[in-house]
Amino acid sequence: MDPLIYLIVGSFVLVVAIAAIWGRISYRNQLIRIATSRQTQLPTQSHSSISIERDGGRLWIRPLRIYVDGRKVGEVSPEEVKCFDVSPGEHTVEMRLDWLRSSSVVVNIITGQPCHLQCGIKKMFYGLNAPIWSYLIFHPRSLLYLEQIPSFGAGTANRQMVIPLTIGFANLSGDDLVPLLTEDAAALSGMFKSTNIAPVTRFPNCEILFLYAHLREDGTLAGIDVPAGLRQVAQLTSATIVVLASPNHSETAQKSAALPGQKSANLVLTLNRNGDGFGRFFGELFERMEAGSSLMHAWVELAPQHPSAMPSYAPSTLLIAEAGDIRFPDSVPNPFINTDAAR
Repeated sequence: MDPLIYLIVGSFVLVVAIAAIWGRISYRNQLIRIATSRQTQLPTQSHSSISIERDGGRLWIRPLRIYVDGRKVGEVSPEEVKCFDVSPGEHTVEMRLDWLRSSSVVVNIITGQPCHLQCGIKKMFYGLNAPIWSYLIFHPRSLLYLEQIPSFGAGTANRQMVIPLTIGFANLSGDDLVPLLTEDAAALSGMFKSTNIAPVTRFPNCEILFLYAHLREDGTLAGIDVPAGLRQVAQLTSATIVVLASPNHSETAQKSAALPGQKSANLVLTLNRNGDGFGRFFGELFERMEAGSSLMHAWVELAPQHPSAMPSYAPSTLLIAEAGDIRFPDSVPNPFINTDAAR
């Protein structure tokens, strides 16, 4: 065979090998970055900030560039969250990748109220039959998406006193449980000093956690890579009350309750939400605890565990009080309003 052909073939194999090694190293570094950022706390401080979460697509691992008011402020990789301090007022946010652009999103930043956005590659461009090439050439503004995630921290504005704790919300499933999370966050977050809504499959730092997930047959949580139950989640988030707020079958709920783990939190597993009765029940529970009742005393008052005395709106749940009969600390003035002026 002609030596030139050997040279061409050898050069091609070398280039392919180098590209494969580079791609493997890049992907490994990306997985390490994802693992280290698995537990994320979105900003709940009183300063003005924008947080941008990227979804977890694996086919497009290159970082997306973040532009605020036409100026590059950073990059975000799959399953990362980046936060940036900005001045109050309107700002225009855009994502870029080479010549690709997302739609511009105009956000109104208010001091003390975090602004959350989510970005990524549109789902229609995943898969072997995705119409990627025509969009790369003819529609470069149609591949990337950027949208604002509703923030529920502003719900505290109508209360002069709030519970000085953080309530967190975590969704391990995805779109099917978003309506439940949205409903509960709107109903309950206004009672607490701060709210931490984690990106999908992430866990927030909080004292009270509402978790939205499906249970596997063995009782472990679906939606995370390692076998884990509610007790492991309680340790990860430092929560003393963990509520599995999405309904699950009683058999899998009982298996979940029997899983091993450190008993550091009071666990609640939901069997039937009973419509909007779920939010009403926990709202009244937290109001009684805010007034000074302990968890167990308030729970028994609301749900005496006797069919003839149970309120019609009460959800069907399993309560496992492993952290004891805890109480809320005394309420504090709402940081979002001037209580002196309100009087």
